[in-house]
Amino acid sequence: MSRTILLLSGLAFFLWSPAPTAAQDARVLFIRGGFGTGGFLEGGANEQLSDITDFSTAPGNHGYGELNLLLRSLNHSVSQVVEGPFDNNTPIDLASLPLSDYDIVVFGSNNADYDSSAAQLLADWVCSGGAALFISDANWGRDWGDAPSSDQTFLDHFDLIMNQDKGTYVLSGSTGDFLVPSHPILVGQDGVPGSGDDVSAFDGEGVSPLTVDHQLPGVDPVVVARAKGQMKLNDAPGSGTTVATGPDDGSLVTLEYGLGRVAGHFDRNTFFNQNGAGTSLYLNDNAQYAANLFAWLADAGGNYGTGCPDVNGITPQLTLTGFPTPGGVVKLKINDAPGGSIAALLIGTGKGQGLSVGLCNLLVWPLIDPQIFLPLGGSGPGAGALEFDIFLPPGLPEQLFTLQAFIPSAGPGGSSAASNGAALFVH
Repeated sequence: MSRTILLLSGLAFFLWSPAPTAAQDARVLFIRGGFGTGGFLEGGANEQLSDITDFSTAPGNHGYGELNLLLRSLNHSVSQVVEGPFDNNTPIDLASLPLSDYDIVVFGSNNADYDSSAAQLLADWVCSGGAALFISDANWGRDWGDAPSSDQTFLDHFDLIMNQDKGTYVLSGSTGDFLVPSHPILVGQDGVPGSGDDVSAFDGEGVSPLTVDHQLPGVDPVVVARAKGQMKLNDAPGSGTTVATGPDDGSLVTLEYGLGRVAGHFDRNTFFNQNGAGTSLYLNDNAQYAANLFAWLADAGGNYGTGCPDVNGITPQLTLTGFPTPGGVVKLKINDAPGGSIAALLIGTGKGQGLSVGLCNLLVWPLIDPQIFLPLGGSGPGAGALEFDIFLPPGLPEQLFTLQAFIPSAGPGGSSAASNGAALFVH
């Protein structure tokens, strides 16, 4: 059964139907170069384009199959699309994917030319809560500049420059290479230095650092781990100019952009299968680094704050995905709630500041009336779930909305359980 609820005096319509789903951290899409478009330094073999279905562990392999398995073991879903082959080298039509079906898009071995409309589409999606990862490599093209140029159209929106391949080195916290040592990608999602999810070192072979350009006011990428030695600019047909790296050049660069996140990593080899060319997922702390990197990207989307658990110690989760534009649709999900319970959805125009409801932090303030009561599917602890679409009317003005779900009488001693907060920036 489904029904439509008029909400907030016409600001939005909620069309919902119970759809219990398994919790899933992120839907990850890899964009791969087309057949015959890569590997110019080593004979042009297609396996140079790092396919997520390539599980080869032969010496010198270039596969991403074991990265795929790692991400799946962490409860991410992983898929791939392929650009046009050598004879047409067409880009992926991002509008037809659609991007709203994914949480993280990895610009991996892409080498096609993308236009400004594709770049704007991606920037809007990231601003609305998506996450993008950019990686480059000379062998992800037919010339030195193919892969970085394919990325650059997108990176112009994020005040970043992708450079060409040059150099081989290890980045280590013990040698001062980590400029933001407390970043979650380096210390893990628990934020505790010295715990099991720390990264002490990661490496690359034939690396493409990123440069912060300082051209866009209010767009502030952060160099988390520095670049070293020399690098090669993507400034000319063929091989670019070699220069010394500086403080604006990074092996790992991150950016909070609207409600979304962007990361730039300096080399594909870090994530190769065991025995990979130059290095692999299984050298240094590369596997932990990959896990932390994707976990940080998966936290994009405007989620904030900490909910409070039910009587079974399980904290409900609230997530928003999609394009929050006037006339657009955003998907809201509640997971990990008590099965068969009732959720009270609170909606506001700001984040809570030290307020509480019983034992739970109120993460939405000031509130917009009325609150909405929604029955959750499932049966048993943590099995309660709900999924529905938020329809945003055309003409809706630019506005920040915040949401939080409470489950009355589900917490310890009959108190409420509550989800995290989720922000929705309509623009």
